[in-house]
Formats: sequence, C-alpha cells, structure tokens
Amino acid sequence: MKVRTLQFWFILTLLLVGSTLELALGMFGILLPVLVPLIFYMTMVYGWRTGTIAAIGGALWTDLACGRAFPVLLPVLGAVVLTSWYCRRRSEISELPDMLLPALAASGAAEAVWLVVGLLQAPLEVGTVWLLTARGIWLTALGMVIAFFLYYWLDKAADRLGLPVGVTRRQVRPGRRRWPQVRTGR
Repeated sequence: MKVRTLQFWFILTLLLVGSTLELALGMFGILLPVLVPLIFYMTMVYGWRTGTIAAIGGALWTDLACGRAFPVLLPVLGAVVLTSWYCRRRSEISELPDMLLPALAASGAAEAVWLVVGLLQAPLEVGTVWLLTARGIWLTALGMVIAFFLYYWLDKAADRLGLPVGVTRRQVRPGRRRWPQVRTGR
C-alpha cells in the first residue's frame, strides 16, 4: 500500500473515531475535546494543508451530526490549525515535553473562540461570563493533557505503520524488518 493512501486512511479513521467519540460523550452531557487535539496533531505532523482539510472535514461532519445551522466548529478548528501552524513554524520541537506549550496554545485558541461564540449566544450577565470562562479554562487544561497523550500514542501508531511522525524517534532494532520509512522533508 502506498504511503499517501495509508496516510489518508489513518487521518480519516482518526477523524471519524474522534468525531464519533465526541458526539457520543456529548449525548450524555460529557464535554471532552477530542477533535481539537486530533487537528493539533495532524497540523503539527503533516502540515497546515492536511490540518486544514482535516479541520474542515471534522467540523462539517460534527456540525451536521449535531444539526447546527451555523458551523460553529469551523472557526474553532481553524484557530487550532493557525495556532499549531505558527507553533510548528516558530519553535524547534525535538522531544515530547516540548509539546505542552504548543498544545496549551492550540487548546486555548479553540476555547477562546468557543467563549466568544458562547457570549454572542447567551445574555451578557456576570454569571454567564463566569460560567463560560471557568468552562473554557477547564477545557483548555483538559485539551492540553489529551493532546499530549494523543500525540504520544498517535506518533507510536504512525511509526508502526511507517508514516511520518512528529517527535518520537524512529528506533529500529538490528535484524528487525520494518515498513519502508518515509522522509518528511523537514
């Protein structure tokens, strides 16, 4: 199987599983940001073009499944792509702990857009602002932690498949056969 085809199916599977998990938990009232860390990972590893296409696909799929008239997730995931692209371009990330600040920035950008959307939809009261701000801070921290762990596990899975990885080093034991390795062009 060609690497591009395998990469396409890997990304599509991640988007479908992430969207379905976020929607299923949302039906029970559990807010768990899954798409934000996935788009963060895809943008950091595969670039802004792939991250943008994945963000558009994930946002439209989730917004259509929720029955929203206005695609709210599109600007949210767009902010994640822009922040991730900026962090990827500006910083030298060589180890996994270096991912915490870019993950925090991407998660914070997504929650900032959600805060603006929530303030535009709700009446402007002190309690509403406090509630939306507290929820935003909690989901920013949660999104950063999820992004950190997803980055680690998705890098391991991509390495096993022979796809480009972000920060985890490719270590091949002598005598062990691997899939053909791909150069990322960085």
